[in-house]
Amino acid sequence: MDVADFFHYMADIPYTHLGISGSILPGLQKTSVSDLDFVVYGLDNHRRAIETFKKYRGKEVNIEKIDKTITVEGITDDYWDFVYNKRMSDSSLTKNEFRWYENRKANRGTINGTLFDILATKDYDEIHGTWGDTIYEPQGISQIEADIVSALGAFDNPSLYTIENVKVLEGVEVELSEVVSFTHTYAGEVIDGEHVIAKGKVEKVIINGETSHYRLVVGTTREAIDEYLKLKESPA
Repeated sequence: MDVADFFHYMADIPYTHLGISGSILPGLQKTSVSDLDFVVYGLDNHRRAIETFKKYRGKEVNIEKIDKTITVEGITDDYWDFVYNKRMSDSSLTKNEFRWYENRKANRGTINGTLFDILATKDYDEIHGTWGDTIYEPQGISQIEADIVSALGAFDNPSLYTIENVKVLEGVEVELSEVVSFTHTYAGEVIDGEHVIAKGKVEKVIINGETSHYRLVVGTTREAIDEYLKLKESPA
């Protein structure tokens, strides 16, 4: 409830667009080990939640309307070291790069010693299409360089980044319009306007029997070995 109150009052997100998932939902949580899988409905709401968390993490916030003081904390580097060893099975990201990206994402924190995630789920008016009307055909592997047009869907599942000014460095040469990722490692990795490099599997997107566009998929396995999305110039 403290997390919900924080995002309601500090990020101006309605309680109807805040929720919970994970072990708490069916009542299987364990106080000593379970984290909070906190959900924000609506991609704009989620982006606002992230920015609010960035602004206030580590600060004591007094919410006068409900006479409550709440402090949400960031994550220590020791924790990111643990996650790096769990997630990375190759050298696509160095440990310093990984920590830099994860700290910038600001989609995970702690409250009173309990870890919480800020998960994104689309609102109903953001969901389009009909189940089964879209199929995907693998085309091969490509490495590209591109500009990020929009990362609004960066924390959705799959993560979605629209791109432009694409240059194919090697592999399949088709006109790519988006990068998607099925691994948390590359969710929220880059933001609007950044220049990136990426490597993954090219897919043809077919909607209702007709070719719609092509996309690059990063994270076709959990470890995403030799697949990545990152800034062209290393930040760390």
